[in-house]
Amino acid sequence: MKSWIFALLLLAGSVFAYEELSISQMQMPGAFGPDSSGHCGDTVTVVGVALSSSEHFYSGSHSSFYLIDTLGVEYGGVLVYHPDGDMFDVFVGDLLRITGVVSEYRTTNDNGVANQTELIPMDPSVDVEVLSYEHALPDPVFVNMWYLDRVRHNDHVAERYESMLMEIHDAVVVDISAPPSYRQFTVADPEGNRAIIRTAAAGLSEYGRPPLGSTFEVIKGVIYHVYGQYNVMPRDIADLVLAVGPPIISGTTIGPCGVTPSDLVHITANLSDDTAIDEAFVYFRVNGGAWTEYPLTRDLSNPVLFTSDLPAQPEGSLVEVYYHALDDEGNVSRHPAEGPDAASFPEIYVTGVAPTTCAQIQGETYADGASHFQCHEATLTGTITFGYTDFGFTPEDTYRNYILAEAAGVNHAMYLYNNNSHPVFMAQLERGDRITLTGTITEYNGLTELSNISAYTLESSGNPELISQVGLATILAAPEGWESVLVELADIAVVDSTGFGEWLVQDGLGNQIILDNLGSWDVALSAGAQMDALRGMITYNFGEWKIAPRDNADFVNLDGIGPVEQPLDFQLTAAVPNPFNPATSIEYSLGRATSLRLSVYNVVGQEVAVLVNGQQAAGRHTALLDGAGLASGLYIARLAAEGRSDELKLLLVK
Repeated sequence: MKSWIFALLLLAGSVFAYEELSISQMQMPGAFGPDSSGHCGDTVTVVGVALSSSEHFYSGSHSSFYLIDTLGVEYGGVLVYHPDGDMFDVFVGDLLRITGVVSEYRTTNDNGVANQTELIPMDPSVDVEVLSYEHALPDPVFVNMWYLDRVRHNDHVAERYESMLMEIHDAVVVDISAPPSYRQFTVADPEGNRAIIRTAAAGLSEYGRPPLGSTFEVIKGVIYHVYGQYNVMPRDIADLVLAVGPPIISGTTIGPCGVTPSDLVHITANLSDDTAIDEAFVYFRVNGGAWTEYPLTRDLSNPVLFTSDLPAQPEGSLVEVYYHALDDEGNVSRHPAEGPDAASFPEIYVTGVAPTTCAQIQGETYADGASHFQCHEATLTGTITFGYTDFGFTPEDTYRNYILAEAAGVNHAMYLYNNNSHPVFMAQLERGDRITLTGTITEYNGLTELSNISAYTLESSGNPELISQVGLATILAAPEGWESVLVELADIAVVDSTGFGEWLVQDGLGNQIILDNLGSWDVALSAGAQMDALRGMITYNFGEWKIAPRDNADFVNLDGIGPVEQPLDFQLTAAVPNPFNPATSIEYSLGRATSLRLSVYNVVGQEVAVLVNGQQAAGRHTALLDGAGLASGLYIARLAAEGRSDELKLLLVK
């Protein structure tokens, strides 16, 4: 009976089916906690104006936009979401009436902690009604940065501003250490309160991170709550209002990646100022010679983007640059700040040579360790030292990693990354396999790799191990040269666990390195355990140099050797179809055999189905959810095992 009524309401237009609430009434916290809407799980109708279009902010394969109350009152904003990326055709200023299910998007494993309130229309073609166009947005609400500093207050005080248009004042850039892919920087006000600025808007994709000390008079944006932190997301460059002072230079690039002697050297930079840029130049030099000035030209489609094309340079040229900007008040900025007196500069190496050895690729690098040959194709021959079994792959895996060494010693090894979208998906290679392969040199989070594999040949098997017996002090003195090299360290003791299945170890002289859990070892470790030698690959991840043993045999004469469980690698990968009616197939993968529970919850946290509960083997699995007895709405599939969990949103539309 309920299903029939729901279908009838859809046909009649569900926007008339529910009592209309203000966005503020819908968002107000209630029985589900200080971060959660009191209407979580309810179907409601609200009216508001679109603060963003459906393509304004990045939302992956989904579709979303922000809706705000026309009065700009507290709790007056909400994120409108749908799992289908093509469902909304909304523009800034559209006045909308929307009917949907109120949900909380959680980004922690604590089921009691909610993050971002969402309104989810079941059928956007019916449930999203445009009342008028080009409606005026309310003025941004001023927010003291104290509300956004999670260190200085209870996390819930900024909930009243979530999804609203707001502004902060007198913000100085104090931290730019986050990885570039995060697209964020941290600012502080005169009292020391901090806020994270996230440049996730499509129009700010190349904005980069302003230099430390840059000062903004005003930053406007939308409040987005993720991982317990309220971020400010500017909509475009106009939301970043600089204080009086010199220009800000950010988002600089030099390229193209893999530049050859036939390519112009393309330069870009974002130059912004509180008034106007009067002149802009890039200075370049080749192989440490004299500096040459070239004008930077403003891009007509982007008022802060400036570009220049430097002349093509001969093979083997190292091109260095620095930037100069002058505003109409006579203020000057340079990047690097010291101008021609800087210790290092943005640089690029010009080559048309296809390298044929790991030593070439790993031995010729920039100051940060990236290879001069990045983005170039290379053909290498060598022996696998870290193989298919060492990495713990299964035949169902869609990617494979290997380590290739051409010899023992510095610069003679290379990390290989291969997946089934590459021209060639390599076989299950093991230690001692000698191969010749062709791929593209890439840099992945500080690790030089050969990727996009286009050809490979297995030359022979059973070749001897290429291992370097070396002191840990020698490695730590110049770790970049030892990247991906298989080494043996003598006289090693375990210091303590560092978490995530990793351990700190040291040699007899007190030199220390992190023991990585990348390989297929499962020995029991404890503080104070000792071994005659430790073998493993030198690797780099999460900002640390580490040693990665391959298996238990790499712990030579370890005291008290025994098995121990490593952290489980598992993931909910997809639900097909999604949205669904009445059933969907939930896909998930397990890194090893384990006891798990796969269950489904409604938006108020009630468990409505248990699909799997017990032991399962490693590999890829599917489980069927039959929603015939469930009401239309949003559900959460949760995979839980060994104290961890992963979640996936499901939308049932009847």
